[in-house]
Amino acid sequence: MLRSRISAAIVAVIMATSALLIPGTAQADVTDVGLTAEFDNLSADRIATVTLKAKSESGITDVRATLQRRVDGAMTDFGTLSLPQVDGTANDGTWKAEYRPDIQEHPGHIWFEVEITSADGATLTRTTSIDNCYETEFADLTTTPEAVDLDNLEITIRGRLLMRKTRESGLEPAVGATVRGVSEASAQTAADGSFELEVPLPSTGVHVRSGTPLCSAGAKAPVPETVKQYTELTARIVTPQPVVVGNPVTLEGRLERRAADGLRPVGEEWVWLDARVGGTAVHLPDPVRTAADGTFRLQFTAEQAGIVILSWDGDEYLHQTQEIAGELAVRQGAQITELSVPGKPAPYGETMRATGRLVKDGTPVRNGLVQLEFAQYEASAFTVAATGRTSTNGAFSLGVRATKSGYWRVRHLDSAGVTLAISKVLQVDVKYKLQMNDLTVRQTGTGGTVTVSGELVRFEDAAVPADHEMVVVYFMPKGGSTWDYQGYVATGDDGSFETSFTATGDGYWTAASWEDADHLDSNAPIVYADVTVQYATEITDFNVTPKIVAAGETITVSGRLTRSSGGDEPAPLANKPIYLYFMPSMEWKQMAVVTTDADGRFETSFTASEGGYWTAWFWGDDLHAKSNPWVKSVDVQ
Repeated sequence: MLRSRISAAIVAVIMATSALLIPGTAQADVTDVGLTAEFDNLSADRIATVTLKAKSESGITDVRATLQRRVDGAMTDFGTLSLPQVDGTANDGTWKAEYRPDIQEHPGHIWFEVEITSADGATLTRTTSIDNCYETEFADLTTTPEAVDLDNLEITIRGRLLMRKTRESGLEPAVGATVRGVSEASAQTAADGSFELEVPLPSTGVHVRSGTPLCSAGAKAPVPETVKQYTELTARIVTPQPVVVGNPVTLEGRLERRAADGLRPVGEEWVWLDARVGGTAVHLPDPVRTAADGTFRLQFTAEQAGIVILSWDGDEYLHQTQEIAGELAVRQGAQITELSVPGKPAPYGETMRATGRLVKDGTPVRNGLVQLEFAQYEASAFTVAATGRTSTNGAFSLGVRATKSGYWRVRHLDSAGVTLAISKVLQVDVKYKLQMNDLTVRQTGTGGTVTVSGELVRFEDAAVPADHEMVVVYFMPKGGSTWDYQGYVATGDDGSFETSFTATGDGYWTAASWEDADHLDSNAPIVYADVTVQYATEITDFNVTPKIVAAGETITVSGRLTRSSGGDEPAPLANKPIYLYFMPSMEWKQMAVVTTDADGRFETSFTASEGGYWTAWFWGDDLHAKSNPWVKSVDVQ
């Protein structure tokens, strides 16, 4: 069963938060006012308790509530309620009263406008309220049909409306209630709480309003599938060609849809169309309005020649479509050639220069007016970013401070402001520069463990920490020629980073942050590190057995030698000497030297003559640190 519920609160405690001062009365010296209304709309007795706590220097002499409800949009008084004092004093006390609301006579919200009178003759008003209604919920909601299209949007929502009067009682039909939907659609519930709601649009929300014995409630029936219709777009250029650059180009077309009974116009609708000429987006500032037969007319400014493609993205009920409107020929008074923006992507904050040449019939145009134009998004309007004049050979160089990624072009105008030529459009990304500072590599542990640290700075309008950026670390051994990837680390909030690696020997380290969607490559400083590679070792599983032995019997001393580097798993250390020592009283004596096997293990036996302590030592070598296990005792009897 599909169910959605907006239930009234089991216990509603509504605190008055602001004083409503009655005009024409002095403000009382009443302070620290707390007004609550507690009401359990699922209790059998349905009693509301109104409680006031307050202080007054002169003393509170009377507390009385006016009962109000909204009728036809206006607040209407329908009774009063006196709140006697139940605790404290007139200067600091509690006033309380109980009220049983009549749900048939006064359903919905009931306001208690409480007037507090103090001994100085002044009054103060506070307000609180309860919702006098039965808990309500929708059940068994269905929607037909299961699919809609533009010609068949009407739906029917069916379901049941149920209510619960007390916590102990079950759900029962809400009879004669008004269920509402979109566009003022409404229906009355039957004796079993069922309803059938005809809705003109596929919006499946249903609700009941407050102000009746039923609490307000809302739900959503299953949403039908929307079947989109295919569309057809026809268009053609009607302006005589070639069109002078800067003059308007007019297109006429028709937008239609494939309905079940054939083509129908998409008539009397505002539609946003997209246009491209020669692959370049054209700025269309406004939507077009189709006529009743689906025809439309639009204009744009001629800026370049090429195939004109018109497209529409469709909407909730219609598929997208596009059409070739023809090929546009333009006539320019001159040509802008060799346009380029060196250094793409451009570093943020630095001067970006657009360079090129202005020619007419192959001859350079001297002192020609040119302006650099920018559009942040494709098909958005261009704005002027810089202006200048061509040199004697027709060359120009227009510089601007790079702050945004977007699209750039150059326009040539005559002295009257008439456009004579427009260049191709160049897309330029603007990215922040990064700088790696204070790169440091230092040995921090045995086994060649080194710590790489540094700081990454981003150049916005000022240098700031490049937080949460990826830094990649590389190593090249001394005498080598290839950088080997070691790993990566993210910078912190302050742009700093630190991470550890295992070096195989002396060599060179570098770190960099590579280009991404917002940043250029950072520099990659190189640091040489002289590393003493020495592994940590450990004698594990060291044991002497048995712990208690008779004199003359045999004892066995055993263990295992391992080595590790950084966070690596310990590995066995083979063919290494292990020195065994025994101390019967106060002095250690060397008893034997044993060699570890392929698994790093060692074991040898002795004849027990006296009790004491045993230990083992690996004294280390050029690549390995020394190690020693816990001492073991033996009791010889």
